[in-house]
Amino acid sequence: MKKTIPSLLALTTATVGLVLWQPHLVPVSVAQVTPQQDSSQGSPDPRVQAALDGLGFNYEIQDSGAFRIGLRFEDGRTQVAFISSGTSTLGDLEIRDITSPVNVTDGPLSAETANQLLQDNASKKLGAWQTVELSDQRHLTMFTARIDANSSPEQLQSALYGVLYTADAMEAELSDSDRF
Repeated sequence: MKKTIPSLLALTTATVGLVLWQPHLVPVSVAQVTPQQDSSQGSPDPRVQAALDGLGFNYEIQDSGAFRIGLRFEDGRTQVAFISSGTSTLGDLEIRDITSPVNVTDGPLSAETANQLLQDNASKKLGAWQTVELSDQRHLTMFTARIDANSSPEQLQSALYGVLYTADAMEAELSDSDRF
């Protein structure tokens, strides 16, 4: 069965300048990954927007309503993440995704890489590795954390930083590149 990308990411080739509010962070130009349009989305979630504004983050709102945020690390590497405005529920729990792309391959991951990511999942406090097949047969690997949609600004920031740092470290390990 062919998997389609969740309503969060589709790969494009344009670049965009992004920045987070932090004294050691500077604007970053990264390969653009854009959340895919979803008919159930479109408006930015005011809870996320208020949290990011309150924390002083710079972000870009995608047509899908997702928030795109970029980070430049002290070593010069960059990483981009998306905070979904769309949510899902499990019982009374409302859940939101924070996702960061890591790698794009021409086909499925090698067994070695897939096992590496599965083993790495065991050490994660929040989030997990996933891969999805894009419409052009390529596969996108990303790190995704699912958090309470009503998380405090500080909890959202902690999860966002965790996703960004985790994804960037694996991107460097898998490819020695800095595409995202």
